[in-house]
Amino acid sequence: MRNKVLDKKICLLAKEYMQDHMKLDSSHDINHVYRVLFMAMDIAQYEIANAEIVYLAAILHDIGRRYESEQNRSHAAIGADMAYKFLINNEYDSKKSLWVSDCIRSHRHSDLIEPTTIEGKILFDADKLDFTGTMGISRTLMSMSKMNKPLYCVMDKSTRVGGHFFEYYDSVLRKVSEKMYTARAKEIANKRKEIADIFVSEMKNEINQCYTMEQLIESLFSS
Repeated sequence: MRNKVLDKKICLLAKEYMQDHMKLDSSHDINHVYRVLFMAMDIAQYEIANAEIVYLAAILHDIGRRYESEQNRSHAAIGADMAYKFLINNEYDSKKSLWVSDCIRSHRHSDLIEPTTIEGKILFDADKLDFTGTMGISRTLMSMSKMNKPLYCVMDKSTRVGGHFFEYYDSVLRKVSEKMYTARAKEIANKRKEIADIFVSEMKNEINQCYTMEQLIESLFSS
């Protein structure tokens, strides 16, 4: 990590700005932002990265989410523009402001914008880490619950419409580490995946145990 000294004033102002603009979303709340910040700073220790840029990009990375619907564009793009304006208005260096903005703009995988700096890659990885392990499972279940998506599909095939948790876990959550850039993030993600796999496997075992009674119930029906 290079530039290990943080400008306390701008960092505290950024923290306050984030708190003022965060969306009330249980899976993308302030706690999510702090987890991303802390993991970003962890990863930065293993890279030649500017710590202040990493801090500012992480603390501000989701400020645009609250305005996504009304502006009808990606929260990463909105947040990037907001962060740049905020930093410039607080007399932060223009080149560094653009640097932070670019990190935020490229942190969302589905936008298909590749991060071009190590700081951007660190933010990308830290954000994706919050979708790994038991935290990733918990956040996914919260999000799917709000969309009325089922936990699993065994008997009623109609619940397959829109997908269910086990499908999402196998197709997305288990593969998050494959999209990461830094060795440190991949190391953390792979350790978390081991725990998550055990958790999901036990969940499936419990569900399957319940459904072993299906044949017994059928045998109790009068012919």
